[in-house]
Amino acid sequence: AGAVTVLLWSGGTRRQRVLRAAGFALLAAAPVLAWIIRNRYSYDTAVNRRVSFIGLRPERLSELGETLERWFVPTWPGRRAFLIAVVAAALVTALAEIARRRATRRPVHPRLGPLGDDAGDVARASRRVLATFAVCYLLLIAVTVLFVDPRTPLDTRILLPVQLTLIIAAVALAGRWTTGRPLLRCVAVAAAALFIGLQANRTIVIGKKFATNGRGFTARSWAQSPTIRYAATLPPETKLYANTPQPIIIHLDRSAFMLPRLHAQSPADEPDAYERRMHDVAHHLRATDGAVIWFHRTSSATVFEPEQQFVRKLGLIRVAGLRDGAVYRPIPSTSPAQEPPPR
Repeated sequence: AGAVTVLLWSGGTRRQRVLRAAGFALLAAAPVLAWIIRNRYSYDTAVNRRVSFIGLRPERLSELGETLERWFVPTWPGRRAFLIAVVAAALVTALAEIARRRATRRPVHPRLGPLGDDAGDVARASRRVLATFAVCYLLLIAVTVLFVDPRTPLDTRILLPVQLTLIIAAVALAGRWTTGRPLLRCVAVAAAALFIGLQANRTIVIGKKFATNGRGFTARSWAQSPTIRYAATLPPETKLYANTPQPIIIHLDRSAFMLPRLHAQSPADEPDAYERRMHDVAHHLRATDGAVIWFHRTSSATVFEPEQQFVRKLGLIRVAGLRDGAVYRPIPSTSPAQEPPPR
């Protein structure tokens, strides 16, 4: 998005714009390219993804709706907090108006002078840059979700650049529409201050909640998971595979590997690619006396084969059945039920 913006609106000759855009793209993408090269040499895959049309899942639309609601619909903070926000908005409005009046009384610096017509040029250029960036970024997210990784969440973190762009555009438009209209300007400032106050209250409430209970894989429920506690008793040299390795990595500070996923398949894969990955995992489990950690609390019905299917294909036996998961080890002195596919 940044490279396209530089290419279109940076000024100068076409050659200069191309060079600037290429330099910007190279610097911005250098860390990601370095990581891709590392993956390619370490795991024989750049990003463990194939490009093919996947489609839009309903949960992505639900996430998008929740994100837009958080952006534009403040929650009711309670009477006391609301009154505090109203008083704060009134004070901010008064201070902003006093500051504006003092600024208009100051003489213009003789060397700088007023912006005059340049102000309009700057505003138009800013609108072009913001619009280009927002469109390119949204296209990037759309391509990622539809063709690369359907599990990419459309949450506030992923869409934060779009939110910042909308905030800047809203402030610019409000300034333009309220020029020469003191009453309308005061109303706009008060409304913005009140909205910011209500959203700040929501942020404080969420922050306190996360500080107490955590969020996602750092949540208290994961920290107190019986399956996590059992995994902590396994020897450090035991290689772990899991349908959700993140909580093991976070809470036990040890490596864990993702089991082969169905959604990683695409029409570009060889027909037996998935079965080959399953056979490789079965081989590594026996070679390293590994273990499979299967969490029941994760939603994996559309990502993995059923649990018992994994057990049969990998030749596993359950060694621990827990409230939120199970632990499996390879059956001693046996081969997995899945024969190695021809190469």
